This record gives sequence, structure tokens and C-alpha cells, in this order.
Amino acid sequence: MALILGGVCVLLVTKAMVKNTIIEKHTRFLFAQIDKELMDNVKNFLLTSHTNANWNEFNSQQYGILADAIRESKTLDWNSCSLNENIIIDGWSHMCIVEYRTIPTPTIRFSSCGKDGIKGTNDDIILKIEIKKK
Repeated sequence: MALILGGVCVLLVTKAMVKNTIIEKHTRFLFAQIDKELMDNVKNFLLTSHTNANWNEFNSQQYGILADAIRESKTLDWNSCSLNENIIIDGWSHMCIVEYRTIPTPTIRFSSCGKDGIKGTNDDIILKIEIKKK
């Protein structure tokens, strides 16, 4: 009986570990797709539609353009991730953070807080996309 119970415990722990690995891969894959498939259009919009004075904040119009491009994409494979209105939800059902920074180079940063849901820990998944003028 103890042997069976021990086997069940090992199976449950293994299943949880595999699930987290799959969820992490889904989130990383989504970020890679966003980088590859969508960002050229978003970069071009940001570079051509705004003066340098507007680089200081990722305003609601710019965020809306990004969200629209993500929502309208026919090529993104969401797997265990999702889009809820304008918010990317990672595989752990946590809201992803989208930040826009200007120093030292204009950069859009997508962050998933990972399994623990806490920003700034080792399990975070981060995609940084530099926006360089051509």
C-alpha cells in the first residue's frame, strides 16, 4: 500500500513539473512569435508616426496599436496563453506587463512574472525589443 501511495505522489509531482515546463514554453513561444511576426509593423508605426518628443511614454494610442496588431494576427499560436481585451495573459493566468522605455534605446519590453506571479524573480520571462531608426 505504501509503495502504491509513494508511486502516486511521484506521479503527481512529475505531472506538475511537466505542466509548468509546458506553460513556460508556451509563454516563451508566444513572445518569440510577437517579436518575429508583429514587431516590424509596430516599430514602423512608432518610428514614422511620432516625433522624438513622444518617445518618453508609451501612450494609450501606441499601446492600442500594439494590442490591435496582436489581436488581429492570424498567425499567433496562443497555446495556454490568451488575450483578454488588451491584456496578454500568460499560461499561468497572470497578466503580462508591457513597458516602453527610452533610455538608453527605445525599447518595448514584454514580461511574464512566471509561475510565482512576482515581478523580478528568477522565473520571469522577458522579451526586449529595441526600436532603432533605420
